Amino acid sequence: MTKKSNYLLSLFGALLLTSSLQAQSLLPKPQQVTMGKGVFNTSDGVKVENQVGADAENIYTKAWNVKVNDAAKRVVKFTPLANASSPEAYRLHVAPDAIEISAASSEGFLRAWQTMEQLTTKKGIACCDIVDAPAYKWRGLMLDVSRHYFPISFLKKQIDVMSEYKFNRLHIHLTDAAGWRIEIKRYPRLNNFAAWRSGKLWKDWNANGNKYLEQGSEGAEGGYYTQDELRDLVKYAAEPGTPGLCRRTPHPGDSGNRDAGSFRGGAYRISRVILYP
Repeated sequence: MTKKSNYLLSLFGALLLTSSLQAQSLLPKPQQVTMGKGVFNTSDGVKVENQVGADAENIYTKAWNVKVNDAAKRVVKFTPLANASSPEAYRLHVAPDAIEISAASSEGFLRAWQTMEQLTTKKGIACCDIVDAPAYKWRGLMLDVSRHYFPISFLKKQIDVMSEYKFNRLHIHLTDAAGWRIEIKRYPRLNNFAAWRSGKLWKDWNANGNKYLEQGSEGAEGGYYTQDELRDLVKYAAEPGTPGLCRRTPHPGDSGNRDAGSFRGGAYRISRVILYP
């Protein structure tokens, strides 16, 4: 085998590896992925062709930090998806000069948008063809804040990351012997006593006699959420995301810069927060 042949084989292998790594970096992995060559660059703006109306309007008007220009050469098309297997199903075609996103609902367009976020590098949006729909309707995470208390700011960050990776249910376990975490105005002792304990870690509290402490006393660890804070959290989950709010993990060889545009948002962050007492 000649040196030229070896070089060509090595180059071909490198291209295959790069394409494979790009596909593997998509989480959750779409049902069908074919990576192409090149990127869709948005630096000069894009022309938007919306054939589905409000189902896609929130996405390209609110969630994408890219200039919309009717004279632009590169086009983003939103088209209906026939015979969708799920409200969250979508098809995504990305070429150097055009993107076509097909879905049957705002949820489907949101899922496609979240996939595009993961395909975005500092050079542009990686070319590909993707067909996807969720394997499971309920994709959730449970946080036991009774045993391990987290502030509201942490819960909001958790919702942002869940949204990026297409989780749609957050179950918050608010009450147990280890701590009462929801404000009950009629029974204030649940908050100024049962929400505070002698150890920050549940296992330490359990090992030292399961003692509660008065709020504000020495060594008291814990806390609770006011009713207004929990209402705000549910509202936050239902709102579209904010551009650039949540930074994704960079792809191999990607600096993580968002020159191709920031993707955050769509129909909602996650569809449901379950406050379980």
